[in-house]
Amino acid sequence: GVRAGALTVRRIEDAVPSLEAVEELTQLSPDDPAWDSAQLRAAQMLYALFTERSGSERSEAGSQYLTVALPLLAEDSELASGDAAAAGRCMARARRVLEVALDQDVLRLVAAEAALNAVRDRGAYPLEVPGGFEAELEYRKLQIALARDEIIDAERLGIELLQQAYDELWTRLAARAIFRYSIDRWNEAGPVDDVREDLRRISEWGGRILGEHASLESAIDSPGMLAVAANVARAGLSRWEASGDAELGNRVWVIYGSLLDRHPKNQQFLRGRALLSPAMGDADEAMRCWRVVLAGTAAGSEPWFEARSHQIQLLLGEDPERARQVLQQHRVLYPDWGPAPWGERMQRMFEQIEFGEGAP
Repeated sequence: GVRAGALTVRRIEDAVPSLEAVEELTQLSPDDPAWDSAQLRAAQMLYALFTERSGSERSEAGSQYLTVALPLLAEDSELASGDAAAAGRCMARARRVLEVALDQDVLRLVAAEAALNAVRDRGAYPLEVPGGFEAELEYRKLQIALARDEIIDAERLGIELLQQAYDELWTRLAARAIFRYSIDRWNEAGPVDDVREDLRRISEWGGRILGEHASLESAIDSPGMLAVAANVARAGLSRWEASGDAELGNRVWVIYGSLLDRHPKNQQFLRGRALLSPAMGDADEAMRCWRVVLAGTAAGSEPWFEARSHQIQLLLGEDPERARQVLQQHRVLYPDWGPAPWGERMQRMFEQIEFGEGAP
């Protein structure tokens, strides 16, 4: 009867949120007098499930939440310019819709844009826009741009957030979003893809993330920051190898030094530090790093041949006779010198020692 819907809402009002309870609420007819309160309670339950649950139940709750919340948002948006209560509800619900719609497990870009559109007239609302709201909207626009692979627009929005000194939380989240996106692009790139802009973004935005801390050391010691520093160093090393930029090389060299203080046998960190050290005027540090790499690498593996060739190259500058002896020993063990390019490199070094600079 007429009261059945109201009884359903009242019974579920204090119930623990569940998809079953939501189903009961959403089965009411739009003609039922309790329809509005049922929709509100369903939205509350679905958002609670989205924030509290995990896996498929979470994503299902998120998707259903958008279905229920968007019409409620549209209603309040119509009234917001002349109704302070509706304006407050509109902004609060727009934030929730954006949060859910742009979650990686939901990702409904049309719903996100509808939420942005719902608060487009907020300048005319009869109440003050809450602090941080504008920054949050900018961050959400950045997320939409990234989801559409519009990285140039996303980076522009990120830079605007930085320049306007908006709320720190959203600026930090923006830096992390651009950083993660660029890391993914680099990792997925093929051998002929141009990744220079991705590497620049990793260096710059990752550098900003590290710069949130008092020092490089305190950054690396913070949860999750070791991986950020390692990726900033890895991208910086690639950029330095392409450009030879001394200032960049020094920054990356310092990061690798701090990383090695904490993980002295990490092969990636040792390799980066070793490659940069000669250009930093520290051949001894390069030799030390290559020795540790060799000690921790299977003889005859490709990383072993790389380390061996660099070690002999350094030795050639210090003690050519010793380098010749090491190369002779290497040739006995590996008559074909080893895989390219390291084997060819050692063969050329040997021929230079044996026959001089004019070696064929």
